[in-house]
Amino acid sequence: MIITTWNIRGLQQPSKQAAIVDFVKAYGIDILGILETKMDPDNLKYFLRNYFPDWKSANNFQVISNGRMLLMWNPAKADVDPIMVEAQTINVKIRCMLSNNYFIFSLVYGLYSPTDRLSMWDSLIEFISEDQPALVSGNLNCVMSPDERMGDRVATEYEMKDSIDTCTLLGLDDVPYSGCKFTWTNGTGFSKIDRVLANEAWHDNRFMASTIFRPSGALSDHSSAITTLFGDMLSFPKSFKFFNFWTNHPAYDPLVKEKWPINVSGTAQFVCAERGKALKFHLKEFNFKEASLISKRAKEAAFELEKMQLQLDPDTANLRLREEIKILRQEADD
Repeated sequence: MIITTWNIRGLQQPSKQAAIVDFVKAYGIDILGILETKMDPDNLKYFLRNYFPDWKSANNFQVISNGRMLLMWNPAKADVDPIMVEAQTINVKIRCMLSNNYFIFSLVYGLYSPTDRLSMWDSLIEFISEDQPALVSGNLNCVMSPDERMGDRVATEYEMKDSIDTCTLLGLDDVPYSGCKFTWTNGTGFSKIDRVLANEAWHDNRFMASTIFRPSGALSDHSSAITTLFGDMLSFPKSFKFFNFWTNHPAYDPLVKEKWPINVSGTAQFVCAERGKALKFHLKEFNFKEASLISKRAKEAAFELEKMQLQLDPDTANLRLREEIKILRQEADD
């Protein structure tokens, strides 16, 4: 089972929505917690209906404004029972359909001041018991050690105290992780404010968990946290990706007009799906012949961006890398 949480900093744009679909397919994600969607209920309904029609979801849009947290899951892979939905937490009980393991899970997104975050810690204390395996993942919006913030003001004991006290009380600790140490950056400041935590009961049950904090790339300023449970990460086939720049190519419209109207019998939905499958083959061929250099350049920029972000993670004072990353973010986002 793979659980992922990511502060995406807005999910209204179609390009970001399509990127999330590609992301879920590429990493075989079974449960996805999206933070800071900035969606309203109508946007959310459209997004789920069009991109994840078979998935189930829970959100806290009715509790706090600005579409802060969305939890989605594939019911074929996970049985999820929402227990407590609050402003800074979505607390659920999960059964992995493959392993039949039960555990409780908290998706968290802390508010911006220690005082505002008190209700998040209270929610975790109320929900997590010492005899149930528990996993906590999301954006705590605070560090737990002074060395987890660089290039910005020094973290104070006042800021860190509540998170440390709560984790000590509940026996929560970071699961083993790789990738980025600093999970948020604005280009000059760096901090570890996104975490995946497990309690002692998790380890007592000999449950496995490991997290990869990926570079933020061009979609966000936060790392995604991809956590694999109960087994090793599998590899998955690459998903089809539509490039918007194809539509500007002079050969695009003639190709679609020629290849779309194939003879297919059945319902309108079936006909549309089959024509789409057929067109996908021709678009891949078109991309290779006509636009491969542009596609390659976009992919190379995204790859180079993540590579440089990983280099900057242990060397946050490197001004040359910072400037190169700023340029590459623009290229990868075009």
